Amino acid sequence: MTKIVVLIVAGGVGGRCKGYDLIVPKQYATIKDKPILTYTIEKFLNNKDVDLVRTVIREDHKNLYEQAVSSLPGTKLLHPIYGGKRRQDSVRFGLESIVDVSPDIVIIHDACRPFIADKTISDIISFLSKNCEITQGVVPATAVTDTIRVVVDNSIKSHVCRNTVKALQTPQAFKFNDILTCHKLAHSIDPDKEFTDDSSVMMEFNKSVAVINGDDDNLKITTKEDLYRAQVLQEVI
Repeated sequence: MTKIVVLIVAGGVGGRCKGYDLIVPKQYATIKDKPILTYTIEKFLNNKDVDLVRTVIREDHKNLYEQAVSSLPGTKLLHPIYGGKRRQDSVRFGLESIVDVSPDIVIIHDACRPFIADKTISDIISFLSKNCEITQGVVPATAVTDTIRVVVDNSIKSHVCRNTVKALQTPQAFKFNDILTCHKLAHSIDPDKEFTDDSSVMMEFNKSVAVINGDDDNLKITTKEDLYRAQVLQEVI
């Protein structure tokens, strides 16, 4: 039986959401009187393939977190751990915290993507389980519809064919030992190097990461405009 553990990264401070009159970090902002983080955790607790869920939070968000999960069942939900200064540090701490659980697959997800579809969760688990001999990870991605250009100092420098690029999302699923090893190596070799997601950490060490179709409704709430859109999206999904 394949053991699946989810890490939800919830250590952000919401710096790009200025102007929305937030009194809490955006993952604790509410949509229809429920914190965004609560929606996100619920999606994984309710998925039949997920065994355990752990959230990585800031220490000074402990009370906010406890309020957000107070109504959730505790069967699958592990106690939270505290993250680091950067997302990649928080992910590494999260991975190290579940070594004793010995998962086969770990799913890493951003707290501020509350509209993740149950089908997407099951699809990435199924894909990686069936293809674990040839790939070490899988990520959902959506097509890029805008025209893409490389711009330097406000000047267009080169063309990028949009047929060759995708917009990556979370959740991203990986073979646990591979992603843990890559995060540890990345930190030991160059602790200052920045990675924007976990697939890039894997690619740094020539690991294979597959791509499957993502979901346009899997919005990442980053700006105040995203929060407005999320309020509307919750009404129709």
